[in-house]
Amino acid sequence: MKAPVRESLIRLEKRGKQGLFDAVKVAIDEMKASGQDVDFQSVARKLGVARSTLYRNSLVRELVEKARTEKRGKVVPYSDLITVVEDLKRRVEELERKVQELSDKPIA
Repeated sequence: MKAPVRESLIRLEKRGKQGLFDAVKVAIDEMKASGQDVDFQSVARKLGVARSTLYRNSLVRELVEKARTEKRGKVVPYSDLITVVEDLKRRVEELERKVQELSDKPIA
């Protein structure tokens, strides 16, 4: 086991459940800030603990589940949606032109 991981485990054990909760909260915040996916496996890996450790503590489990669902339901900025809709509109118009061209050609 790597020294930093061992030290983090010892620190977590000394602080108990509250220490684990705080460590998970910090890990999730760091992961969100860096754009990483938040799930039980990635949080456990970051903290150097088993996933079962996260599942066993109901407060920690809720914290990870909440962070995981927030990522799934992330709100897309309105300006990004406008860009996507405009791109789709251009694509549809292009495809409609191609369909019209193909329908105008006689079948051989």
